[in-house]
Amino acid sequence: MASRRKTPKNKTRHKKKQPAKSRIFFIGIAGASGCGKSYFTKLLKDRLVKNGISAAAIQVISCDSYYKTFLNNDGTPRQLESKETNTYVKTPEYIKYNWDHPDAVDLPLLETHLKALENGEDVVVPEFDFNSSIQTTDTRRRIRAAKVKIVIVEGLFTFYLESLRRLFDLRLFISSDMEVCLVRRLLRDREKRDSDYDRTINQYIDHVKPAFCAFIEPTRIFAEFTIHNSYNSKYTTSMNIVCEYVISKVKK
Repeated sequence: MASRRKTPKNKTRHKKKQPAKSRIFFIGIAGASGCGKSYFTKLLKDRLVKNGISAAAIQVISCDSYYKTFLNNDGTPRQLESKETNTYVKTPEYIKYNWDHPDAVDLPLLETHLKALENGEDVVVPEFDFNSSIQTTDTRRRIRAAKVKIVIVEGLFTFYLESLRRLFDLRLFISSDMEVCLVRRLLRDREKRDSDYDRTINQYIDHVKPAFCAFIEPTRIFAEFTIHNSYNSKYTTSMNIVCEYVISKVKK
């Protein structure tokens, strides 16, 4: 009697396809010190939220967070001068230090973090204390890549490195009259950065404006949009255009 040959069952198990991770949309915002980058960024985030993007899905990263810890010539950080007023010793090296040069900011670390987020990896954004001039790391500042749809990066040197600016899907340059920028900087430094008017003006003449001309203004050509900010600008038209464009890309 002929034996019946059993056909072997296909034991190959089909793996369930994992849903593709939603791609993060990166926005870069650059411009002079005091031009209104942070203000524009806040308005943009608020407008995106009003248009249905979850606030938790929008992360803002400031280049200021990536300032390197200041060290004196002997390798020591700034020393606390008064605990009551939280002021630190202004050594000659500190007074002469150029905070408006791209070397003062750890741009390669920022680039590494953006690439990590792009690859679906979490990152911990550093924090810079402008009183002590020390950069620290706090795990509470962790960005969960899986929860993010939009990352907005704003800062002086956002477009300075070619490898960094190529990561952005949208690049915006905020322009403003230099006199307006100086007034804003005077007010900010006085209120938030333990600086008197004379020091701010000297910094502006010696470092801020020359750095803008050398390192920031030339990067304007890499922006898709240049947005002018007058003293009390509400950005009505530009905000409508930018917001509509971002939403069209994110909701695809």
